[in-house]
Amino acid sequence: MEEKNFNEISVIDITRKAGVSRISYYRNYNLKEEIITDYIDETLQDFLQKLQSIEFDIYNNMRMFFESNRRNKQLIINLVRSNMCNLLFERYKNYFQ
Repeated sequence: MEEKNFNEISVIDITRKAGVSRISYYRNYNLKEEIITDYIDETLQDFLQKLQSIEFDIYNNMRMFFESNRRNKQLIINLVRSNMCNLLFERYKNYFQ
């Protein structure tokens, strides 16, 4: 997504970059967006796991949340560029509801 708009990226582009076959891709995903949502889910699960291991403190919890987002800064920038912020917001909504 740093090189092309999301809509211009083909499944062939993805499989070449990942070094997997199209069969492997379709075995795991129906839509390209699922790759992004899976990654967001992994990062949110990691964040929540870390959050559960510490004592509740709103300041530190929010700091950890923003640090987690900073580590994913490029993904967030790419989602904004591709008008796909809704993917991020939907995943956040599911986890933090």
